Amino acid sequence: RWRAALAARGQRAPSLTVWFVRAVALALERHPPLRRAWDPANQQLWQRDAIAVGVAVDTFDGLAVVTLPEPQHRPLTALAAALAAAAERARAGRLE
Repeated sequence: RWRAALAARGQRAPSLTVWFVRAVALALERHPPLRRAWDPANQQLWQRDAIAVGVAVDTFDGLAVVTLPEPQHRPLTALAAALAAAAERARAGRLE
């Protein structure tokens, strides 16, 4: 039903990659210790507040990683559109 409703609006169902990105972001949100990073200068762990998930994209020059900020707060269709746009920018060599 969900796929049919999306198709009726001219949208595609999100890929498994989009579902995986969302699941990882929700896990990071629910388990803050997973958002820790090592600071070698101060020799301590620090807690990241923001959540961002990187996805590898195949380009003509090799793999590039696009970052999707705060994916846990986006609807799946918006997340799919953001990933598609970021992947297109990566393939066109227009990542910032």
